[in-house]
Parts: sequence; C-alpha cells; structure tokens
Amino acid sequence: MFVDVWSSVTACPGVRPILATTEFRKFPVEIPADDIWFQGEGDLGVRLERIMTSGLLRAPVKAVGADSPTLTSSHIIRALQTLDTNDAVIGPCIDGGFYLLSLFAFK
Repeated sequence: MFVDVWSSVTACPGVRPILATTEFRKFPVEIPADDIWFQGEGDLGVRLERIMTSGLLRAPVKAVGADSPTLTSSHIIRALQTLDTNDAVIGPCIDGGFYLLSLFAFK
C-alpha cells in the first residue's frame, strides 16, 4: 500500500512528498534523506501535529495515510485546488478517521 500511495503523491505536479516516519529504516522506494522526517514521540495526534506544523512553515501541507490504497493523484490535486478557497480539506473515512488532511497557513 505504501508504494501505491507514494506513487500517487509523487505523480502530482508541484508537490514535494515527505515521508513522516517513526523509525528510520530502508523503504521500498528511494527517498532523499532530506525528505524523510522523524515524527518523534507521542500518540498519533501529537506526531501528526508536529509534522504538519513543520510543514506549514514551508507551504500548504497534506497528510495522507500510507494505508490508503485507493488514494489517487486526483484526490491530492482536488485537495490542492480546494485549498485555494478553504483553510482545510478533510477526506473522511467510514471509521471516523481520515485518509487525507490538507492545511493552509496564513502568513
């Protein structure tokens, strides 16, 4: 699933994919070291907030789950377009979570 999600993200023009991970190891795709960010300690919410905050210092951010095999580049592109007129985009899952979270920070 990770390879499918990574492929969808890297296929989007103008998107810089970052792998946020809890441990550094070998991944099934080549990823530049600068594009691997360590999430740090804490529950998922704390780790996600840490990564999203770091990303927002650079550009609008999108968090997608590596376990979202039906995610396509179209989902990501549509989320980017929606950020033109909204501060956040959420792709909800039926289990109450989300497969995509996009945020835009005002400067």
